[in-house]
Amino acid sequence: MRLNLGKNNLDDIPTDAFHPLVNLEVLDLHENRIRHIPDNAFQGLTKLDMLKLEHNLITTIQDNVFSDLSVLNSLNIEHNHIVNVSDRAFAGLESNLEWLEMGNNRLDHIPSHALRPLHNLRQLDLDANKITELSEDAFKGYGDTIKYILLDKNRITHIPPLAFVDLHSLEWLKLSHNEITTLTEDTVQPILDTVTMIDVSKNPLICNCDLLWLRRWVSNPNNKDPAEEMECVTTDQKAHNIKNLPVAPLTQATPQITSTSRHKPSDQTYTGRTTKQPSPSSAAVLACSPVLTAVAIASTLL
Repeated sequence: MRLNLGKNNLDDIPTDAFHPLVNLEVLDLHENRIRHIPDNAFQGLTKLDMLKLEHNLITTIQDNVFSDLSVLNSLNIEHNHIVNVSDRAFAGLESNLEWLEMGNNRLDHIPSHALRPLHNLRQLDLDANKITELSEDAFKGYGDTIKYILLDKNRITHIPPLAFVDLHSLEWLKLSHNEITTLTEDTVQPILDTVTMIDVSKNPLICNCDLLWLRRWVSNPNNKDPAEEMECVTTDQKAHNIKNLPVAPLTQATPQITSTSRHKPSDQTYTGRTTKQPSPSSAAVLACSPVLTAVAIASTLL
């Protein structure tokens, strides 16, 4: 029922050896030197529940390589050299695959076309790839069941407003260690009713009023704190903990923090009407509209 061939020197998948194992449920081939998954490699393994291929040298997942694994629940292909996932790479796994780990590869985009048939997917792990942006339809067609999305340690700079609209069951969203400068409430609104973990730590977030929603969110004791503190950067390149970021109405005589660029903030002076020279502590105050300020303060008190 279980076969572990991990940590050996296999260059190829011994397909003929597997075919008679009709009762096999777990096949572990991690930490070998496998570069290619041949067609019909897993023929006859109709009861296989878990397949582990991590830490190999695979570069491409071609069409139909898993088509015989109709009850597969968990597939781990992380820590390979994957640059291409064919549109029908996961054909045959539509009904049962729930856990898919593709982290630590070389993908420069989310392979949405290949993922759309996976109607029961619960976890999508794409951390530590080379993804630079999310398309508006990145999760369209298969997002209803996903609970965990891991996109940390990529190169994402921008998330479009409609990227999360299909993620009706999402609980964890990990976007730490990317290059995101702004994340608006309109973008995350579709997931705020279900998500309990949002991690955007180690991003060059710019301190502005668009982050008020995040300040409210991290102050909610029902939500899980990320492993690292989430911070934003003011125009003088000082980092501030988002949870403790002060907020004041625009009508008050406080310095305003403005941003006209999505790139890393440069050294600037604060602008706005003031009655006296701002003190170091007031320099971190966000000057937002009275309505936004009232909501932020009230949620913190609650």
